[in-house]
Amino acid sequence: MSSDVKNGATAEQEPRSHAKNLLKNTGIFAIGTFGSKILTLLIIPLCTHYIATGDMGVYDMVYTVVALLQPIAVLAIPESLFRWIIDDNTDKKSIYSTWLGLFVGLTVSFSAVYWLCWVVFRFSNAPLMYALVVLGCLYQSFQYGTRGLHNNKLFAISGVVYSLVYCLGCYLLVAKLQVGYQGLLYAMLAATCVASLFLVIPQRELRSFAVSGVDLSVAWEMLRYSLFLLPNQLSWWAMTMLGRLIIVGFMGYSANGVFSVAMKFPSALSMVSNVFTPAWQEQAVMLFSRKNKDAYFSKVFNQYALLLVTLLIPGVPLTKLFVQIAMDSAYHSCFDVVALLYLGAVLNALSAFAGVLYMCARDTKGAATTTLAGALVNIVLSLVLVPTIGLMGAALGNLIGNATILVIRLRQTDKYCSLRVDWWKLIACAVAVIISSLAASAAFSLISISLLSLVCLAFFCIANRKSLSLLKGFLNR
Repeated sequence: MSSDVKNGATAEQEPRSHAKNLLKNTGIFAIGTFGSKILTLLIIPLCTHYIATGDMGVYDMVYTVVALLQPIAVLAIPESLFRWIIDDNTDKKSIYSTWLGLFVGLTVSFSAVYWLCWVVFRFSNAPLMYALVVLGCLYQSFQYGTRGLHNNKLFAISGVVYSLVYCLGCYLLVAKLQVGYQGLLYAMLAATCVASLFLVIPQRELRSFAVSGVDLSVAWEMLRYSLFLLPNQLSWWAMTMLGRLIIVGFMGYSANGVFSVAMKFPSALSMVSNVFTPAWQEQAVMLFSRKNKDAYFSKVFNQYALLLVTLLIPGVPLTKLFVQIAMDSAYHSCFDVVALLYLGAVLNALSAFAGVLYMCARDTKGAATTTLAGALVNIVLSLVLVPTIGLMGAALGNLIGNATILVIRLRQTDKYCSLRVDWWKLIACAVAVIISSLAASAAFSLISISLLSLVCLAFFCIANRKSLSLLKGFLNR
């Protein structure tokens, strides 16, 4: 009898222990993410004083091209390092040697194509862009490797180190030496090199290589795994670009400017997902082989979904307050689509949660096909709705596109893990978000909007009292 009681107590304690570990890792990633973001934001005013708007436009274009080329250059292979090296029962040296051989081979192939294109087109900043692409891919790989080795604190600190070096480089090159927009690129390159060394030097696993350890069958599995991640990443880029072109084509640049400002608000919410998802990836892989994972995964999904959706209830009126106080009246209309964009961001975050199951199963084909399906729905709806209902049509296209991805992913991943979603609770909270948005739209005075925000904030605290209680207990340890 006492043995049964002990086993029951252990079964109850295990999910709580997992939750605390998940919360701990999320906190570590949050410190690294938000710390680096704040440092990077501080350098923006400096840049505007020393770099002309036209040059900033050139910098933004170069940065965009580099970001686009990085996954293409090495076929998104950095992510495969994390998935293979995180497993406890693997030979780390053999895995890393196999991955490094694959990385070098892909880099050589990309280099040949890149410099051939340069010979034909003679585009500017070619050496600098090449260095940023290759070294950027290497830095991303070291980051994934560090996470795979469970050195999360080192990973988080490396982000802060990167930002510190970047800010210092910007100050010296842009403000003091007045190099111009290229100073920003050189600062980025320096930060990439320093942060890479910061990760590699203390981790022997990322410095070990043996030709005898290269396994061609594992290399093929890694390549197949990452190949399906490439369209998944590129489709988001294409969807964003096409969406902007549709708005410009039917409504003009001014409307696109308003929509781009409106998109800034859900991008802030996406930071929550960007902090939580790495922590969840690590835990999901570790627990994936367990038979009783379905109940715990479902509980985490529902708690995460509830947190995100209810966060919008005070978030919408607070956004209205910010728009009224801080923004020019020409941009006040952006609030009209904020609620739908927020809900789209939540669905995107939940899709990322479900997408982790593809990674756990090493079957990324579904991640690619679902993202392409969602992107297609988004683009078609935008083409149909933008000419008739304007920016609301683009926001609806975004919302329904993300909903499509989530629904298909939940159905596809059911063979790996059956997530029991509390749909009624989520739908009720989504309706509350819409009501909050309508109430905020009807409130014109700052006092009424502030009171509405306080009421909605109280609702958020009540709805998430269990999660907040767990957080309080964790902080009091």
